[in-house]
Amino acid sequence: MDNFNILQSFFCMQMYRNGTKEAIYDYDSGIRYTYQDLAIRSYRLANFLKKEIKILKNDRVAILSRNDMVYVDTFFSTIYTGAITTSYNIHLMPDDLASLLQNEQPKVIFYEKEYENKLKAIQAKISVQHFVLLDGNDNPFGPHLYHQIMKYYCDSRPHFTDLNMEDIILLMHTGGTTGIPKAAKLSCRAQFLNSVGQQNTWNLSSNDSTIAYLPMFHTATWNTLVMPVLYAGGRFVLMKKFIPSVLMHIIASEKISLIWGVPSTYRRIMDDPGFQYADFSSLVWCRCGAAPPSLDIMERYWEKGITFCNGYGMTETSPGTLSMPVASMTLDEIRSKRTSCGKLMPYNEAKIIDSSGSEVPAGQQGELLFRGNLLFSGYWNNEEETHNIMPDGWIHTGDIGMVDQDGFFYVVGRKKNTFISNGENIYPSEIENYIYDHPAVDDTCVIGVPDRRRGEVGKALVVLKPGMELTKDELLTFLKQYLPTIKVPMYVQFIDSIPKNAVGKVMLSIVTSLYGQEDTH
Repeated sequence: MDNFNILQSFFCMQMYRNGTKEAIYDYDSGIRYTYQDLAIRSYRLANFLKKEIKILKNDRVAILSRNDMVYVDTFFSTIYTGAITTSYNIHLMPDDLASLLQNEQPKVIFYEKEYENKLKAIQAKISVQHFVLLDGNDNPFGPHLYHQIMKYYCDSRPHFTDLNMEDIILLMHTGGTTGIPKAAKLSCRAQFLNSVGQQNTWNLSSNDSTIAYLPMFHTATWNTLVMPVLYAGGRFVLMKKFIPSVLMHIIASEKISLIWGVPSTYRRIMDDPGFQYADFSSLVWCRCGAAPPSLDIMERYWEKGITFCNGYGMTETSPGTLSMPVASMTLDEIRSKRTSCGKLMPYNEAKIIDSSGSEVPAGQQGELLFRGNLLFSGYWNNEEETHNIMPDGWIHTGDIGMVDQDGFFYVVGRKKNTFISNGENIYPSEIENYIYDHPAVDDTCVIGVPDRRRGEVGKALVVLKPGMELTKDELLTFLKQYLPTIKVPMYVQFIDSIPKNAVGKVMLSIVTSLYGQEDTH
């Protein structure tokens, strides 16, 4: 089978084989879409893009929206247009958004009315030729309305375009926790193998269902859930806004079998009054990413009989790299490996190296590297950063990890998020894990701050659970049970919230600017 036939099958198989089966339930609109509906929508969008926008292969098509059907429509229209879909974090400041648009030069942008003023503020700085309003009838940038495209445009199937495995079809932006996000180029190869690998790892089938409640402009929701589930012939529920009570209602009423989330969303769910009585009987597993979950979070879900586990991935690895082999593990085994990100997923390999570049044996810490067919194809218009992260064919993650004798990987900290105290490297994530174990703590982040005697010392930023009280001395006494003195934070500051991005990653640049000073809190 040649590359084109593989890709035609990848994009169209479920539409041909299971056309009448439900694929998506759009919760906010109340509309349910079959796989045949997805096919018709992709035809209409592709015909519009070709006729009205004059889209050619490799032209960029942009999205600025919360979760919406346009993400699915643009992806499935790719087989007919050859366009590259790029989507933007709705929380970006106007100047940062303008920088990305200037770099990627999309011909058209599909936008939600809520972000109209953001686009107006930067219109003079960008060269986007066409704007399509996703919701409503008042588009100040031109005549194009999405509901008209979906209602009136020709629904005959357009001609397939000439795609091969190495063609880029997505620009997926990095999390952007330390600066303006970079656009990772994802090929047909990376998208196809990730979907197959995720399906195999999690035993996905046409009986599975999930919820897209975190942003689809990030790799985790799109590539961990949406694409693998659709590829397997399952279905997902589309949500524009994460509301814990609504999410739990959907899990029960729609018989959801799997969800993905980050520690902050899982904590919000379990802190909701309805969690105690929620019906999670359909859930097979909950996967956590972006940051390691604390033990108290995991315990609450385990108590409800849910297989809750950690995982690891990167935008640059499509992202399927590490996951727990939950299908072959008992709950006791999962508990014993609870801080692990799991074992290797298909189509990639990993190694741990020391500062000289030599691979270290099991049990020793070093930088975590990945290589394989899942890797991205570099950053868009950024050869320098591409070389920095992949100088030798391996992705240098910047994460400090280790692998145990059983082949389970652990991430213990960030190479760039360490501080040196009395000559010893200290990894904040190790300290954070123990802080999370205190029953009064809701959230935490540890950073290094200057110290005249030690060089740097730890500073713990702590958010308390509602109604709970805790002093610095009480927390330090608790930590001294588990940590050597050099790792116990010198400072503790209680704050209302920790700055995070849309998928729950701590915005270290903001945290450091706000709290990265020596103090006496």
